[in-house]
This record gives sequence, C-alpha cells and structure tokens, in this order.
Amino acid sequence: GERTPNLPRAKGCVLGLDAHNSSKAHLLRSTLEAASFSLLFGLDELKRLGLQAKEITLTGGGSNSKVWRQMIADMFQLPVRVLKGEEGASFGAALQALWLLQLKTNPGLTLAQVCSEHCETDASKAAQPNAGMTAVYAAAYANYQRALNQVMPLF
Repeated sequence: GERTPNLPRAKGCVLGLDAHNSSKAHLLRSTLEAASFSLLFGLDELKRLGLQAKEITLTGGGSNSKVWRQMIADMFQLPVRVLKGEEGASFGAALQALWLLQLKTNPGLTLAQVCSEHCETDASKAAQPNAGMTAVYAAAYANYQRALNQVMPLF
C-alpha cells in the first residue's frame, strides 16, 4: 500500500524494463525514485493548498544515504538538511505535543519556533539542489504520474 497518493491496497509495479535498464543498480535507483516521487506527490498536494516549502528535512535510516539526499534535493529543487538523531517520527510527534502544551502559556508560539529550539541538524549531510537535474526529474515525475494513473484501477 501507499499513503501518498492514498492507495492502501496498492501493489508494487516495475514498468518500462528493457535490456538497458534492468540491472540491480537500476532497480534500486528506480525504487528510491518511486518512493521519493510519492513524497513529491504529497508536497504537490500541500502546494495546491497554498503551502510553500523552503527546505526538506530528512530523518531516519534513509537520510544516511548521500545518493538519496542528493536525489531529494534535485527532485524537489530545495535544500535538504538532516536532523541529528535517529527517531524522526516519534521525535516529531513529541515536538507537536510539546508545542500544544506550551500554547497554553504562550498562545503566539509557533511550531517552527519549538522545532528551531529543539532540532539540531548535521551540516555534513546537507545537500543543495542541482538545477541541471530539474528537467530530468520533471520528465521522470510526469512518467511516474502517467504510470500511476494507468495502474490505479488495478488496486
């Protein structure tokens, strides 16, 4: 299944394989790209609602991959930063809870303020977007969306 887009009964698909792109390296990269495209889909939905991102923050085991960090920076055309610490999801939930508690005594407090006070980044893992990859990933994302629309009825 997949969360973004909301396809809880989705199954994995590999499309477009040929003799030139079926190595283990190609399959691994396409898996990373597809997972990243689902994140990009989520960001596109937030943009549609009027929200704009200034940077991408990665956490967890995948954020240790220099290749993936650069892929995300290039795909999203946004700077990528990585938080120190391994537990991104639970830490994020704790920050939201702290923010809600602190709102009782400080109603003007923003979640961004709480995060800036408690989140430390690892500068050695930052990635900057390569503008030369914009067209490459735009075309690949368009192909991903077309393929997704074709296979969605199967789920």
